[in-house]
Amino acid sequence: MTAMAGLACLLAMAGGTRAEDALPAKDVVRGCQGFMNTLPRELFLFGVCYGVVHNLVASGRDLKTAPFCPPAAISTAAAAQVAMAYIDARPQRKDEPFQRLAAEAFAAAWPCR
Repeated sequence: MTAMAGLACLLAMAGGTRAEDALPAKDVVRGCQGFMNTLPRELFLFGVCYGVVHNLVASGRDLKTAPFCPPAAISTAAAAQVAMAYIDARPQRKDEPFQRLAAEAFAAAWPCR
């Protein structure tokens, strides 16, 4: 399986929705900011961020065909920060699905060797 096919597989597993139904990164990033607060302000978006990031990281650890290999000790909060930094550096792409950009962020940060 190619890296792109692996990425497509991960996106399908992490998102659980069709691409046109996926929440845009600009919205989910607001929820990811909840990791920095004792009481997240946007609970639904925090849950979306947590679920997508957690599932992508877990899939990256478990699937031999994953396009990225997260560090064993990475927390969901730290992984969310990786995704947020990647998305913030690409403001022109904030309307794209959060899952896609988070997976790209992880592939850039933690390529499998």
